Amino acid sequence: MPHLGHLEAGNRHDLHIGISPDAPDEGQLHEEDGAYGYAHSYETSSRFDGPGLRIVLFVSGCLLRCSYCHNPDTWHLKDGTYISAQEVLDRLAKFAPALRALDGGLTISGGEPLVQAAFTRRILAGAKQLGLHTAIETSGYLGDHVDETLVPGFTDDPANVEGIARFVAPMKNVEWVEVQPFHQLGAFKWKAMNLEYKNAQTPTPTPDLIERVIEQFRAAGCRVR
Repeated sequence: MPHLGHLEAGNRHDLHIGISPDAPDEGQLHEEDGAYGYAHSYETSSRFDGPGLRIVLFVSGCLLRCSYCHNPDTWHLKDGTYISAQEVLDRLAKFAPALRALDGGLTISGGEPLVQAAFTRRILAGAKQLGLHTAIETSGYLGDHVDETLVPGFTDDPANVEGIARFVAPMKNVEWVEVQPFHQLGAFKWKAMNLEYKNAQTPTPTPDLIERVIEQFRAAGCRVR
């Protein structure tokens, strides 16, 4: 069994490398009951990853290699801390009364939470027992383009946005569409990990571009923010 560590509160922009060198490759992970898993970090006061005030757990492991990923140190299980799901839930329980009072809950992000589906499921089930709203941020493994957030010159073409909006609008299980503008906050990680960063010169979206995309989704019938 890999060395069991402890996950401390941190920041999604902290750099984590080589913490669990004996971890399997993320494409070769064979989960059992999800009692243990690999996580990058957790934040305790997010208002950007779901309704209300939220705790966000960033799990490790992702099979995508998006050129504009701002957390490339969440791609590999070996760069996460090996922890128990029960430790996560024990810590979550301490925050649960405040989270419920502030209409918040738990969001599991990554990386890709579905790489560790059993681990993610166990934590979400425990959070539900605590009376918390739960959410995941996932690519869903739905195709080659599901990971495209708003990147100038790559995903901002009006026809591309229109097609996505019309595809999503009829879905009864989609409550909100959230436009995620590209940013450069994770650029330093690519350099620190000796990875080629192809978007060093890519600009962040202007307010006008963001508003245009939001309006396209709204016009198609989506609730969008």
